[in-house]
Parts: sequence; structure tokens; C-alpha cells
Amino acid sequence: MMLAVGLVTPVLFQLGVPTVYAQDYGLSQTYRVATNSEPPADADTSIAKVIGSMLNWMFGILGFIFLMLMIWAGIGWMTAGGNEEKVKKSKVMIDAAIGGLVVVFISFALADAIAGALIAATGTGGP
Repeated sequence: MMLAVGLVTPVLFQLGVPTVYAQDYGLSQTYRVATNSEPPADADTSIAKVIGSMLNWMFGILGFIFLMLMIWAGIGWMTAGGNEEKVKKSKVMIDAAIGGLVVVFISFALADAIAGALIAATGTGGP
């Protein structure tokens, strides 16, 4: 349930759901006075930006999960008290977490390569 909430929340924020923290605090007026022009519009909401933001959130969540698994396995190993079964279980968990991190890095590299190819092919986005 928490994983679903964690994955859906960034999508909702990127689709234009109003957020509480989007306050002005008078900065627009300060910008107008200082530059004698209107402040720039809000962030770009193109599909590329939305997908990029969702991927960044997803990879961030996966990195956090990796960190928690490593901490959990490390604590299990340190508190094993010489019990070889607990040590073996912790080693397997560490191996699985590292394998998962490798998969995440490969996924990131593929997503970046595909996005770069799409941007180059369509001539959109990019500096």
C-alpha cells in the first residue's frame, strides 16, 4: 500500500494537482519591481519533463529501498552473535540488494539512452 502511494503521489503532483507549498510570499512583486518585467512562467509541463520527473522519483525511491536493505542486512549480520544461519541470510540479502542496485543502474542508463535518442530524433527538448 505504501509503495503504491509513493509511486502515485509524484504522478499526481506532475499532472497539475495544486500543491500547498506553491506559495508566492511576495516574490513575484519583488521580481516585478527589481526587473520591471513579469516573472517567468511556472516550470515547463511538457511530457518529457513529466516523464523525467517520474523517473527521477522512481530511481530515488529505489535507491532509498537499497539503502534500507543494506542497513537491515548489516544490522542482521552484526547481531548474529556467531549464528552462521543468520550471517548467511544477511549475506544473501546484501547480494540481492547489490544485484537490485545493478538492475536499477542499468535501467537508468537505458532510460537515459532512449530519452536521448527520442529527443535527438524529434528535435524537441535538450539545450
